Amino acid sequence: MVVTRDGRPIVMLAPLPRPQLGAAALLERWRGVPAVDAAASRSDLDALLDADV
Repeated sequence: MVVTRDGRPIVMLAPLPRPQLGAAALLERWRGVPAVDAAASRSDLDALLDADV
């Protein structure tokens, strides 16, 4: 993002880099993810979407 004054750029804003996660941290996060019920997910999608299109 560039900030301007009177149409002239005066400063550029950029996001700070995020620290990278290691394999151990990623595995720990995956352990806390709940299981997905495929049948319930499919039923929810079928209720929301029109399959006749």
